[in-house]
Amino acid sequence: MADGVQLTAPRMSVLMDDGSEFEVQALNVDLIRWDRTRAQRQWPTAQDAPFLWMTFLAWAAGRRTNALADDVTFDDFADKRCQQVKALGTVPTDPTQLGPALA
Repeated sequence: MADGVQLTAPRMSVLMDDGSEFEVQALNVDLIRWDRTRAQRQWPTAQDAPFLWMTFLAWAAGRRTNALADDVTFDDFADKRCQQVKALGTVPTDPTQLGPALA
């Protein structure tokens, strides 16, 4: 990757039903997982269902970063455990450096 190239990805704060919180940043792998799952489940687009999209990205990134256990399914996360997903915007990231959630 060329020097100075930065990625932007959605960053989210998640509040769980037990009061715990975590922050995650979605990466390309999470966005691809959304695309594949959306097609399989015949969900609406991200533009038509922004809360579903953001909740899915928070779940996918949470699983990837071990903020969520591997046995937490999306349906359980969305329907029972997740109380709020708050968009923190997009944050420039250096793809050559691992952030705290990825280290």
